[in-house]
Amino acid sequence: MLFGSVNLFWNGRQKRPIHPMGMLDACQWLDVPLLFPDAILMEMRYLEFKRHLDKPDAVYLCELFARGDDYVLLRYVSEREEQVGDVEIMEGAVTYALYREGKGYVAWRMVESDGRLIGHLFHICKGMQIGESQVEYKDLMLDLWFSPAGVKIVLDREELDEFAATGAVSQEDLAWIASQEREINCRYRSIISELEGLVATVA
Repeated sequence: MLFGSVNLFWNGRQKRPIHPMGMLDACQWLDVPLLFPDAILMEMRYLEFKRHLDKPDAVYLCELFARGDDYVLLRYVSEREEQVGDVEIMEGAVTYALYREGKGYVAWRMVESDGRLIGHLFHICKGMQIGESQVEYKDLMLDLWFSPAGVKIVLDREELDEFAATGAVSQEDLAWIASQEREINCRYRSIISELEGLVATVA
């Protein structure tokens, strides 16, 4: 369960701050139109609760693209230009995000609006919990980017090290981050292949 204020986003664009439990209560009581206009209601499928170590928690409204016994596959469309490391992500780019119960990472497949591959991004995380209408996890700052050619770039290592130096990251979390980085390095090809297969099956 999440506490405190979070940022509410739609397709990566901030809408308003709101307490997550208050939002869920509103949904439960069918007061959603008070929170979201009809255009957003038509697209809303799933909630992502992302708890951060170094900044306020965030809630995202996502499109539920596919689901299985232990996973969900969500879809995002970028409404503005963004950047991952040195890679520019243009408006209209599509992200397919795979969340699997118990795993220590979220795997993203990012493509241009015309379907051309931009790359794959792995967010290391902990405590992945998948529900009927939401997924929740703790983001652990470190990300791994793989280009279409398979070139790896580690993102936010310095930020994590600086934050850990303050004592704000537990030794348990640091050990978990290291173990998940090793797993991704060993298995990224098979994870990417699985993600590609899921996207192709639904599309």
